[in-house]
Amino acid sequence: MKKLVTASISAALLFPSVAFAATGSGKMPWSNFLATLRDDLTGVTAFSLALIACAAAGFTYAFSHGELSGAVKVIVIITFILGIVTSVVNIAAAFGVAGAVFTPAAAMITGGSF
Repeated sequence: MKKLVTASISAALLFPSVAFAATGSGKMPWSNFLATLRDDLTGVTAFSLALIACAAAGFTYAFSHGELSGAVKVIVIITFILGIVTSVVNIAAAFGVAGAVFTPAAAMITGGSF
């Protein structure tokens, strides 16, 4: 075990590009998928479906007069909450609220941008 640790440390010091898996691109393999998913969840279709889901779940819960069983009531409430969570991005954008903006510390000090 000690020889394996020593060999690993030696290899990391002798071949740093292999040890740190430096490819130079800076993108992870799943970045494109996540960007597409983000665009799909914040687009016009997702916003419309979220509003329809909120309205349907709200009317179902409001006009059921307590006749929903426990499991159905939970499903209706979860549908309502997921509709709100999905549409909150577009609702916040309508009021001029943007998401978090990351500014690296070096850009803040120098006044430049990355």
